[in-house]
Amino acid sequence: VSSQMGDGTTFTVLLPAVDAPLVTKDRAPSRPPMPRGAAHVLLIDDEEPLLRVGKRLLERQGYQVTGFSNPEQAVAAFQASPETFHILVTDQNMPRMTGVEVITALRATQPDLPVLLLSGNGYQIREDGKLARVHRLDKPFTGSTLAIAIATALEDG
Repeated sequence: VSSQMGDGTTFTVLLPAVDAPLVTKDRAPSRPPMPRGAAHVLLIDDEEPLLRVGKRLLERQGYQVTGFSNPEQAVAAFQASPETFHILVTDQNMPRMTGVEVITALRATQPDLPVLLLSGNGYQIREDGKLARVHRLDKPFTGSTLAIAIATALEDG
């Protein structure tokens, strides 16, 4: 750093030379494309910002998304028209109703409903009866992990 009153300041940055070539866009490792879907997703998360982000991510992947921050309203919407939804994606920890309670209520109407349970605290699913074939995804996650998890849950039925 060199500073002169009235002339300003000059910063000189010296970086070590590197023998490795720079990675350019055309040489960057390619990522496999995220799975695209056409299913209708029932998305439930009590945190509005997470609900909006999740909805936007899934819609970009081709999914039709109906989102609810209130699990009771989501259950009522599902029970009114269960045939319109192909998969449930729900948060586990919500104040009015847990994700497991939502799953139990929805599977009473549609026992083979594919489910992806989102959890930020490592919630473990007990594999019995109504919770069989429930897939779990830990928070935080990326858009690609969410897309892959939904595709997997849909494939497994």
